[in-house]
This record gives sequence, structure tokens and C-alpha cells, in this order.
Amino acid sequence: MTFALIYQATILVLLLSFSFGPAFFGLINTSIRYGFRAGVSLAIGVFLSDLLLSLGICLLFHFGAEDFLSEQKNQSFVGIIGGIILIVFGVVYITKKENVKTDQEINISRPKPVWLVTKGFFLNLFNPMVWPLWIGNVTAVGKSIEPAYNLKKMILFFVFSLIGVLSADLLKVFIAAKIKHYVTIRLIRIVNWITGFSLLGFGLFLVYTYYFSSHGSI
Repeated sequence: MTFALIYQATILVLLLSFSFGPAFFGLINTSIRYGFRAGVSLAIGVFLSDLLLSLGICLLFHFGAEDFLSEQKNQSFVGIIGGIILIVFGVVYITKKENVKTDQEINISRPKPVWLVTKGFFLNLFNPMVWPLWIGNVTAVGKSIEPAYNLKKMILFFVFSLIGVLSADLLKVFIAAKIKHYVTIRLIRIVNWITGFSLLGFGLFLVYTYYFSSHGSI
């Protein structure tokens, strides 16, 4: 049992740390634009979002709500809403403009930490691809512990696993923030476009996939 849990924790940390989803691009973009502290704030928001999702799904499983979580209509609803929100985020990044005082000076006002934590929280929460990942992990972990689906043990497992994910995210933030010293208006625009089109692509894919999955053979 112990080996199985260690294996599952390792896989979980690797999946969440090195997946190129909306949270990843948001972390890199924020760290390059605003520096290490801003990136840390966004990473904390992502961490809190994953923590809420994992603990919430643990509670639902503990009280026997597996059918509700696996129901196709519920998954489609979350997927379409999440896709629309990611599209909005993408458009904002693509159309964002920086104030340029001279050819070499870029005026960038750093967002408040509370806003960045909130942004990271919802950027990850409204990514529907994260939901089935957590449902799958909670199912696997719940069956691996003794007694099965022990709520206390499941909570401890995911809390410690997510601390590992947060550590990996902070390392990514640190590396990306080093680039800030070489930032130019052209680099910022490129980073915004990459982030924006990535989020836009994720959003369109999710809306398309979940819309047609909820309409059968349409």
C-alpha cells in the first residue's frame, strides 16, 4: 500500500507540475512580466484551487457522490463554461497593450497580490481538464488506502502531494523571473500572444468537445 501511494503521489506531482495547461502559461507569463513575487502570488492561487478541488472531491466521494461527479451532463456543463472563461482570458492576453515611454522603457504596473492569487485560483479552477484528473486521482488513491476512502488519510495524501507541486511551480517561477531583466516590449508581446492563443485554443477545444459530447451524434 505504501509503495502504491508513493507511486501515485509521484505521478500526480509530475502531471500537475509539467502539464502545459492554462496555469502553466499563466505562471510563465506573470513571472516574466512582473517578476518573482508576482509569480509566487499566482502560484499560490493555483495551489489553493487544486487544494479546494482535491478536498472537495474527497468529501464527495466520502459521502457517496461518485455518480454525480461522473454524470456526462454535469461534466459537459463544467467543460463548456470553463472553455468560455478560458477564451475570455485568451482574448484579454492577445489584446493587452503595454505603455511605452521610450524605445527602451516599458511602464508595467504590477497587479496587487490579492488579484494575482484570485486570478491563479480561477484560471486553474475553470480549467475543466483538471476536474477529471482529480476525480481519477481521488478514485485511485481512495482504493489504495486502508480502510478504503478513509477521509483523513486522503486529505493528508493530497495536501503533501500539492506541497510538492507548489515547490515545482515556485522553481518555474524563479527561472522565468530571471528573464525579466531582459524584457523588451517585443518580448512581452510575444509572451502575451503565446499565452493568449494557448488559452484561446484550450477554450475552443473544450467548448467544441463538450458541446458535441452533450449533443450525442450532432
